[in-house]
Amino acid sequence: WESNQSGAPLCLSQQLRMQGDYMLGGLFPLGTTDDAGLGGRIQPNATVCTRFSSLGLLWALAVKMAVEEINNGSTLLPGLRLGCDLFDTCSEPVVAMKPSLMFMAKAGSCDVAASCNYTQYQPRVLAVIGPHSSELALLTGKFFSFFLMPQVSYGASTDRLSNRETFPSF
Repeated sequence: WESNQSGAPLCLSQQLRMQGDYMLGGLFPLGTTDDAGLGGRIQPNATVCTRFSSLGLLWALAVKMAVEEINNGSTLLPGLRLGCDLFDTCSEPVVAMKPSLMFMAKAGSCDVAASCNYTQYQPRVLAVIGPHSSELALLTGKFFSFFLMPQVSYGASTDRLSNRETFPSF
């Protein structure tokens, strides 16, 4: 991990953002943590990823490259640009939920609106790629399914995710 001038660690996922007319969200295991247990916490501080995952970075870069290829071609989205916002899950549910909430924030803001009716709601992203593990996909899948946010995973394999009543948008 790199650090900024104040010595605080920079999140690698900040470097995996591309602006576009239509945004995709991504959840990738860019790092891992030794202990993300919630039991010992006395305040809601952030979990710190301590180890780097080169395979997670490779998956994220593959998505970034695919988006670039789509944008460089003139046939798939003429006159439009696809963008992506890729985040680290640290292979932990508590870490994966923060970017998941950010994906559902109202377009152009960082706030998730509490509404009675979401039929006209426009979130920051149109679809989510990931996460890799079935454990995390079960968690994020229920969250995104409430909003009918399309989600596809590149590694989750549990049969439970095929249940269309529980995960209608997975």
